[in-house]
Amino acid sequence: MPRIARKVEIGLPHHITQRGNNRQDVFVDDKDRVNYLYWLERYSKEYSARIISCCLMSNHIHLIAVPEHHDSFSKTLSCTHYRYTQYFNRKMGLSGHLWQGRFYSCPLKQGYLETAIKYVELNPVSAGLVDNVNSWRWTSGNQETILTKLITLEDKFKYIALSKEQWKKYFTEHFKDEEVETIRKSTIRGRF
Repeated sequence: MPRIARKVEIGLPHHITQRGNNRQDVFVDDKDRVNYLYWLERYSKEYSARIISCCLMSNHIHLIAVPEHHDSFSKTLSCTHYRYTQYFNRKMGLSGHLWQGRFYSCPLKQGYLETAIKYVELNPVSAGLVDNVNSWRWTSGNQETILTKLITLEDKFKYIALSKEQWKKYFTEHFKDEEVETIRKSTIRGRF
């Protein structure tokens, strides 16, 4: 059965996620994450995928990104994951696939962007790994992080319909269960 074509809307933010094969860890230490971000930054610039939100967990990644071309995401993630897999497999003495299948992505319709960014950036808090976003170095929700090299607040606020003050207030409000479920299902289906 042929796979469904990925829906990419140029100039519109998309939620992207990809897990490790069999849900295995793809990052075992900070050096791994630094290497991943190096390649993500390099290839997102080369293939015109503007990253506006990011979170690296131990066994998966989340991105909110805006493509300039129909193949921006496929080229960015293909090259990033190929290079990172080479590095990781060499380091760990492994071979074969590191990532599980294709990455999931879906365009974010008006009104969902802020919720999706909040979902991505608060992922380590929701997973119970930390009590607040500033305790996780690998989310763009933490402004004291290495990710500020990849993502600037200016990039994020080009797309968010809230002021910085409104965003801070919204960011600290709790999620509604239906918001989280909508984001998860939509990303897997590839559409809202």
